This record gives sequence, structure tokens and C-alpha cells, in this order.
Amino acid sequence: MPSMGFVEATKNGFKNVFNPNGRLGRADYWWWFLLVLLMNGVLGIVMLGMHYESKWGTLICDSAIMLFPVVFLLCAQIRRFHDIGRSALVPFLANVSYVILIALFAYYGIETWGADDREIVQKYDMLFSLHISLCVFILLSAIFGILLFIGTLLKSKD
Repeated sequence: MPSMGFVEATKNGFKNVFNPNGRLGRADYWWWFLLVLLMNGVLGIVMLGMHYESKWGTLICDSAIMLFPVVFLLCAQIRRFHDIGRSALVPFLANVSYVILIALFAYYGIETWGADDREIVQKYDMLFSLHISLCVFILLSAIFGILLFIGTLLKSKD
């Protein structure tokens, strides 16, 4: 599979952003990854300039920033794993664990928004179990993320 440059990889990425079928070469994947990273950075800077009075406005915008790469990279990761002859299970599990992690952080933020120390102490049992869940999903996300990273570095299967 011949390698594309940045412009071709970008056009191909937008054309196949929701298409998990087919193959994607290593260089093409990393060009697309770079573009998504840059777009996410710009989105994050724009969102920093906005101020939200409610916890829901902040939650929605922060979640959008964190979920943006999942939407734009999942199909590319699946196509990359097809290219190396591996199952799409690792990219899928990596992204699912990341989304669950975002949801847990969001829930933690909602429960502690504007709370003083006394209210947090009253919610200690619930927050402690939430901390355990966060630790588990941080570990799972890290493991799947490392497997995903290694998979994207492997040579294409001919």
C-alpha cells in the first residue's frame, strides 16, 4: 500500500471518517492522527475562552473536547488494525474504556461541583467507590492505549 502525504491522508481521512472497512497504512494513520490532534487542540483553545456558569455547560463542553478524538480516530484505528492483520477488538476496547473514564470523571465533577469540604466528607463512601472505579478504568485505558499505540506502529501485513 503506497504511503500518502499529509494532504492526501487528510482527504482520505475525512472521506472515510465513519468507515471501519478497508485498510490504512502506518504513515497515513499518523498523518490523520496529527490532524485530529491539531483540530482537538484548536477546539480546546476555543473552549477555554468560553465561560460557563452552570455545571452542565462545562460538562457538555469538556466532554465534547474529550470525545472528539474518539469519534474521528476510532474507524481509522480499526482500519489500521485490519492493515496489520489484527482484530478490531483492541481499538474498540481502548475507546470504550476511554469513554467510560470520561463518564466517570464527569460524574465526579457533577457530584463535587461547588461542594465544600463538609459536603464532600458526607459523600465520602460514594466518592471512594468512584475513586476505585476511576483507578480501574485509568489502568484499563492505559493498557489498551499502549496496545493500541504498539499496534499502530507495526508494519502492514502484505
